[in-house]
Amino acid sequence: MTQLLNGKFLLASPYLPDSNFQRTVVFMVKHDVDGALGLVLTRPSDLRLQQLLESTMGSSGVREDLVYLGGPVEGPLCALHEDANLADLDCEGGLFVTSEQESIILLANRPNARVRFFAGYSGWGAGQLESEMKSGGWLTCDATADEVFGNFEPLWESLVKRVGRSIIGEAVPFASNVDSQMN
Repeated sequence: MTQLLNGKFLLASPYLPDSNFQRTVVFMVKHDVDGALGLVLTRPSDLRLQQLLESTMGSSGVREDLVYLGGPVEGPLCALHEDANLADLDCEGGLFVTSEQESIILLANRPNARVRFFAGYSGWGAGQLESEMKSGGWLTCDATADEVFGNFEPLWESLVKRVGRSIIGEAVPFASNVDSQMN
């Protein structure tokens, strides 16, 4: 494994055959030799947080957020947030994840907190993500909290353009050097 992707974005490329991830942005929560775990930021569900909290935890919150589909793997309701005191996992860059019921309820009652709630997650076994990346299925780039908590609709396209500009920018010095040598 050459690069850990904790706290980075994975962008589904058009070459990824898995329809679960078409035009998605995954925020990488954990990545190590045992595998990887991420949350899809670009798949809101029709379910509201209050409804889910009432039906599963017998509680409610003041927030009326949409719950996002974090991926095709079933899992508990979890929250991606900025409060280190409520963290189960440190994702780097000041972002944290929790699936603890008490922490979820606290976050659901903080109207001004930057947080996203997820049902399910994206998971890869040891070496699986690296294999998909090697075959061109995923692009990666740095993530910021503003992007994580911002508008999900333009996210995939804007990040793909950023990666493309980065690739072109890296190629330009070589192309310029070749052009100058040919003249």
